[in-house]
Amino acid sequence: MIEVDEKDVEALGGEGGLSSDLTEYVKGIIKVKEDTSDMVRLIIWVDMYKVLSDVVS
Repeated sequence: MIEVDEKDVEALGGEGGLSSDLTEYVKGIIKVKEDTSDMVRLIIWVDMYKVLSDVVS
């Protein structure tokens, strides 16, 4: 688990580049800067509640 500022979360719009089948399960893309370099990691924020509710039903 990591704590993330809202400014580091990019919401997905209609032009997000992901298949529409996937966007209903993704809340956004989180940008995390590495402490030791200028590199930025991109983390896909998955809506686990949506995933699990679809699996169970």
